[in-house]
Amino acid sequence: MVTIQVADYGESYAVIKGIFKHKSNDGYFFSFIYVDWFESTFKNHDKLDCPIFVLRHDNLYRRIFPLTVVDKVRKVHFVHDCNARCKDNHNLENKRYFKNDFFFKAI
Repeated sequence: MVTIQVADYGESYAVIKGIFKHKSNDGYFFSFIYVDWFESTFKNHDKLDCPIFVLRHDNLYRRIFPLTVVDKVRKVHFVHDCNARCKDNHNLENKRYFKNDFFFKAI
């Protein structure tokens, strides 16, 4: 999971699905990432009081970026909102995640 600064949206979150390089006409290589976006529902979980996000797998938003757009490494953790259909593995049709605002680094 990465934090990306996007114009008009500010800080956004994404899952990197792939990293690839492209050789330009002048022979230089450039690195790119392919992402799925987390979209805020602007709601919080009733008991946990964590923001709820939905993982987008469609092409509504731009999905390929130069590697340089990834903001400085920041600890952002999302937890899958498991339901009754998540028995042995996560139910991939359930795209709801909680942003864990309570994660901290022990010193």
